[in-house]
Amino acid sequence: MVLLHLLLAAMIGWMALIVAKPQVAWYVRAWRYRDPEANYPSDTWFTLHRVGAAVAIVLCLFAWSLTWESAPDEAASESVTAQESAAAPEDDIPVQETVSLTDTSPKRAGSATTGCWRRKRRS
Repeated sequence: MVLLHLLLAAMIGWMALIVAKPQVAWYVRAWRYRDPEANYPSDTWFTLHRVGAAVAIVLCLFAWSLTWESAPDEAASESVTAQESAAAPEDDIPVQETVSLTDTSPKRAGSATTGCWRRKRRS
């Protein structure tokens, strides 16, 4: 998760630089041309890159807000744990039992299943 936050922070930083100075985006691409001065982009190109970078910043901030996890409060986590244990029913819970395909026990002879569900009482 830390890597995702670092990636989003780097993207926001790069886009903020393009919003502030869109010529940076051109200087990064200028090496592709034999004569960069002859292919210098128009003001519309710079404006569109500035708007696109602003939209990208908003999207990155939205993604960052979705992935952000604040540190849990100990008192809140204790109350949630107490509520979960009080609300937990004493009913049967499903447990998966795995069975080998080579199992030759009489009760499973000829069974080609890799697992079956059985009920187990909560202890």
